[in-house]
Amino acid sequence: MIFRWLKWLFVVVCGLLLSLYIARQPLSTKLANHYLQPYNLQLSCLDWSFGSWRAIHIESLCLTAETFAVNLRDINATRSDVYISQLDARLKQTQQSQQPMRFTPLALPLPNRPLLHIEHISIEGAPWGGQINASLTERKANHFSLLGDVIADVHVQPSEVQANVDLQSPVLQGLLPDFVTSFTGDADVVFQGEHATVSVAPKLAANIPNQGCQLPLQSTGTIQLNVALNSQKVITDASGLTTTFTPQECDTLLPKNYREQFEVLVGEPWTLALPTPINFQDGRIETQEVLLRTNAQSSVLVLQKLQAQIQDKQFKSELTFAHNTKLLGKASLDGTLRYQNSELYVDSQLMYQSEHLPFVAFEHQNSQLEGSVKLVMGSAVRTLSLVAKGGIESASVSGVEISSGQLDIEGALDFTDTLSGEARAKITAPELKFTDGHSKHNRLEVNAKLSADQQLTLDSELNVDKVTHTDKQLSGLTSKFTVSSDLTHGEIFSALSGQTRLAQLQLPKLAINDIHIDSKVQQSRGGAFEHYIQAAGMEGVLKHQYSPQAHPYQLVVSAKPVTKLQPILAQLIPQLQLSEGNVSIVANGDLNLQTGDFKAQFDAVSALYDTHYIDDINTQISGQFSSGKINIADSKVTVGQVRSGVVLTNVSAQLQVEDNLAQLHDLTAQVFDGQVHLALLKLSSAPQQLQLKAQALDLALLAQAGRDAGVELSGRVSGIFPVSIENGTVSIEQGKLFNAGVGNLKVAQNASIEALKTQQPSLESVIGVLDDLTIDTLSSDVVLTSDGWLTLGVQIVGENKAQAQPVNFNYTHQENIFTLFRALRLSDEITQKVEDALTKQEQSP
Repeated sequence: MIFRWLKWLFVVVCGLLLSLYIARQPLSTKLANHYLQPYNLQLSCLDWSFGSWRAIHIESLCLTAETFAVNLRDINATRSDVYISQLDARLKQTQQSQQPMRFTPLALPLPNRPLLHIEHISIEGAPWGGQINASLTERKANHFSLLGDVIADVHVQPSEVQANVDLQSPVLQGLLPDFVTSFTGDADVVFQGEHATVSVAPKLAANIPNQGCQLPLQSTGTIQLNVALNSQKVITDASGLTTTFTPQECDTLLPKNYREQFEVLVGEPWTLALPTPINFQDGRIETQEVLLRTNAQSSVLVLQKLQAQIQDKQFKSELTFAHNTKLLGKASLDGTLRYQNSELYVDSQLMYQSEHLPFVAFEHQNSQLEGSVKLVMGSAVRTLSLVAKGGIESASVSGVEISSGQLDIEGALDFTDTLSGEARAKITAPELKFTDGHSKHNRLEVNAKLSADQQLTLDSELNVDKVTHTDKQLSGLTSKFTVSSDLTHGEIFSALSGQTRLAQLQLPKLAINDIHIDSKVQQSRGGAFEHYIQAAGMEGVLKHQYSPQAHPYQLVVSAKPVTKLQPILAQLIPQLQLSEGNVSIVANGDLNLQTGDFKAQFDAVSALYDTHYIDDINTQISGQFSSGKINIADSKVTVGQVRSGVVLTNVSAQLQVEDNLAQLHDLTAQVFDGQVHLALLKLSSAPQQLQLKAQALDLALLAQAGRDAGVELSGRVSGIFPVSIENGTVSIEQGKLFNAGVGNLKVAQNASIEALKTQQPSLESVIGVLDDLTIDTLSSDVVLTSDGWLTLGVQIVGENKAQAQPVNFNYTHQENIFTLFRALRLSDEITQKVEDALTKQEQSP
């Protein structure tokens, strides 16, 4: 009985076990889902069977959750090992829960279990895109190795998970930007549930292209990250990381003239250091210091108290920049840096000091500049403003030495679309020294404005109290200029207008007051200049055009009336007094070649020199100037009259200048109703010998000139006089005078003769013979000394027809003709014009 019962019990148990085996899949699935439900996991498929008494073969296993789905195939499990041929995982994109995930410290149950081996793992839908393929091997309990797209060793412990990740893992290499050329090293990760620690030892090489130049970059060292998962706070320590880069070929971005100066900025290696921890939390980044410097420590950029909002794309920090090289000097910026609403703001104080100014080719000592700089950079606005003042102890520019120069500058530039803005500069220098001179109290002010349509306007004013150069001096110089330029064309077109005022120009023997110059300039490829000049009673227009090939000019000067020149001539030639007439000069040439053709016109010019009056001077002179020499072709000069005791009328001559040597040819004049002629007269201080010819001079007029001689003559005489001029004095030796036709001599009824008869009665018969003497032959030797003494050795042959008495009469007459002419000039009935000129001269200071 008992045996039968046991038999049926065995059959029932076997049937039950068979039934359970047959229904193993739905039962296993239901049982697994019961235990997986608290974890929001679900087993959707399970196909397994016994491979042997000690092994289970799982053909497929499907596990799903809200965020992923996992399919496992071909699994062989024993008590010591589980081998999985294929694991396919697909990550799902889901809306994040409003409730943040709460992390707790790890407390992993790690029971004794078989070792896990997965031959092929495939994960799709990773956040970075693409697919990950790998294999997993558990060498010993809870020690895993990953190979494939991810290379890592993972050690699972009850309270933490440790992982060592190779940075050469293909999945990480695929995330690198194209400019990264090499990225090696490893990362140690420790996960403790609510906290994670990451230690990275990278070796990074990159080449960042930037507008045609290259920025090779090298980064080595260690980075430590501490992550608090619940507070989502990350503290990064990158103080062990060193990043260097060396710009290459970036000097091509600079103007050619400035490449040498900026080589110290764009050609030296730079190092980036992060000496203080970096905090990440709630999209906010904070660190106390970021350091960027050249390896030679010549340039250092420091960002302090940096704060950044990643979501809002904004940051701010304190900014310090310092540069110190012999080439560029010492420069520093201290201020704030801010990025907000896609705009970068820099507000800083500037200080600069140098013993060698960049960009300028002159020597100087101790240049200083300090002020404030503000920069705004954004898509809608880009502006730069500067307010600064500085000084320079001394400088030397093209032979000009500057002492204690001062500079005030302020400006604002807008380069959002096109460059525009305003700027003002003021330069002052107490003294400028140059070759053979100096200037005092120099001040230059410039105001510049560039509109959005590229119209540039410059207003400048130069003031100089006094300029001294050798024996010349300028006083009260004021010059104002306005420049307008159109920068929209390929070529720059500019228009300039200016006014220059000079209180006084002091020359060694001349002072010119109140000089006015109004200028206009048109500039394109070259410059076209026009200056209207008023000075010393003269008006002039100077036009010239400048180009690299030539510099032609035209000068027109006029003095109408010529009396306007009197203030100038009174200083140069005090004895000269202009009374009337007009003067004009026209010149054309090239300023570069120092050449010119000129014409001078003198119309009806009259002047008084001492007591010598010259009236109605007329001439038109044409000449050339080249290589410092003046040449004038034959030009006729006419003078109405010359009153110098003796009155010369109808004076004419040919003026010629050859290589600065002036001379008069064929000089003729009428005097004593006759004519005098001079073949050549050199207008120089060199000694010269002349031959003066006199023809048909009226003896009556000669006698009238010497009326104190007590004789009355009629008839005409001619003569030849060898004249010597030396050291400004005139002398005559071996001059000859002879009669031209019959003359007459009378001495009767002359007060002087009658007095002589009374004093010496014995002479009465002799003097009687001379009365009413017909002169057949008259000759005389003429000698004139340089001090004015004239000696005449007169020989007369004639006949007193009333007495039928032939006469041979010789006598010598000596008189200082300078004194005589002076007396004649004072007693002559000079025209009212001459009287007025004399009166004005005597009353002048």
